[in-house]
Amino acid sequence: MSGKNTMSIYDLSKKPIAWIDISTYCNAGCPQCHRTDPNGLGKIGWLPLIQWSFESFKKAWPVENLNAISQFEICGTWGDPLMCKDIYKICEYIIKESDVSILMNTNGGMRDDDFWWELGLLGDKNRMQIIFDVEGINQEMHSHYRRKVNFEKLKQNIQSFTAAGGNALAHVIVFKHNEDYIEQILDMCYNELDMTHHVVQLSNRFGESGKEEYIDEKGNPFILEESSLPVGDPRFELPAPHRDHKWWKEKGHALVLPHLDTERNM
Repeated sequence: MSGKNTMSIYDLSKKPIAWIDISTYCNAGCPQCHRTDPNGLGKIGWLPLIQWSFESFKKAWPVENLNAISQFEICGTWGDPLMCKDIYKICEYIIKESDVSILMNTNGGMRDDDFWWELGLLGDKNRMQIIFDVEGINQEMHSHYRRKVNFEKLKQNIQSFTAAGGNALAHVIVFKHNEDYIEQILDMCYNELDMTHHVVQLSNRFGESGKEEYIDEKGNPFILEESSLPVGDPRFELPAPHRDHKWWKEKGHALVLPHLDTERNM
């Protein structure tokens, strides 16, 4: 199965891609995420909670400018875009007012069935694609990394989205705890959740030891281990870019966060 339906996201022969973050809110506490405090898995202290409103987005991207690009990649570097309260309005605006496509990353553990159904009805499969993080075949395996995400709710949300015609893609990060289950994860994604493509990646956000210790949301220590599988495994795409907590502590304060009428409360 691997390789047959791996994702080919970027087409640089087209107009530029706009890569944007629209929210620093997130429901999860993934240990190696840029926004996560390793001591308790909450939001890292210096990052403010902000989000773009629909009106702010229209100011930044008026109708006459939308078609200057080929795609909005609404990423999850500083928060999950599906936590933005106006995300449906923003997506609807892009789809209805332009020919631009949308590629969006999410852990998929928020919102209700009706929301995901309505989102799945927007656009066709080539213009509205959502990448869901799937790192297990059960709650224990998935939440070893995707902390605070309800696995059954994630699956239910994906099923609602795909049943309405949405194009769901799977993103799988491989660690020690799930490295023996890659094929089972992909089988579930395709045959149970009706997903269309996948990408499998190793994490390179480990130190030399290949192990990292964290304190979870309940105050308990736990260890995340690097996969023992070789980088050259044909199932893998390139590793996630290396931005560990030391890098963000040293460099992150220099980042310019958006101030275009952003909202600081949900």
